[in-house]
Amino acid sequence: MRGSVLTAAFGFAGLAVVFTHAPATDDEKAIQAKLDSYVAAFNKGDLNGLLDHFATDADYINDSGKQYRGKAALAELFKRALADLKGSALKATITSLHLVRPEVAVADGSTELTAPDGTTDNGRFTAVWTKAGDKWLLCSIHDLPESAAAPDSATRQLQQLKWLVGDWTHEGPDFSVQISGRWTLNKSFLMLEYTVKGKDPEDLVVVQYFGWDPTDEVIHSWFFDSKGGFGGGDWAREGNIWTADWEGVLSEGQTASSVSSLKFIDNNSFLFRSIDREVDGVPVDDVEVKFVRKGQASKGGAP
Repeated sequence: MRGSVLTAAFGFAGLAVVFTHAPATDDEKAIQAKLDSYVAAFNKGDLNGLLDHFATDADYINDSGKQYRGKAALAELFKRALADLKGSALKATITSLHLVRPEVAVADGSTELTAPDGTTDNGRFTAVWTKAGDKWLLCSIHDLPESAAAPDSATRQLQQLKWLVGDWTHEGPDFSVQISGRWTLNKSFLMLEYTVKGKDPEDLVVVQYFGWDPTDEVIHSWFFDSKGGFGGGDWAREGNIWTADWEGVLSEGQTASSVSSLKFIDNNSFLFRSIDREVDGVPVDDVEVKFVRKGQASKGGAP
């Protein structure tokens, strides 16, 4: 890599992803059109053109864990990056795209930036797009560590949660939950996708990413739900229990918080608890749910 300016800029290069497959939906076509215009603006060095692709409160975290929030901070970063990368050519690829709901899309991908002298740099990213009216805008971007370093940092730290990989289920009298856990992006992140079936006619889908924050040296996770809610928190481990203080925003704008925990019972079961829950400062009931691995009886074993 060619210094911190390039490292910071590279996450933004990752936003200029290009689909390698034919778009299957109108939303994918719209996102691709937006990305094509982003690539054109980046390669022209068009600062205002780049900023037009971001939501007002968009945030970006580089691969060192430094966060930039809001268009003013992004504008300053882009000014430096475009000057440093003048004459460079951008190419990028989406490796996965998940439409959490019609207004929210999560994209994982890789990038290649070619300097005027022909040398190239590669990177990885996760980006969240939101739809305002008929316009897709970037609201959150995380530049990921280089793949060569991932097994020594992010992947190594996340191994303590590898027992979450697989399919899990909870069947209760009022609701059921299905969880699919898998590694993504060269095992730099662990992703859980929840499908909740209850009294509402529409299922609730939640996507959660676990990643290693090298700055604060903690496991952090982000979640996005199919009603438009989002949030996150840092995890701390004590024995076989991982606990996080959560903060988030619900689909109608209410703030929410809780203390959530994952308790490893054995290789085929774990307990999820959410306590001290509040919505706009008003307490709500605690939640406790036991999950069992699909198709398996409980067996012992340490994580």
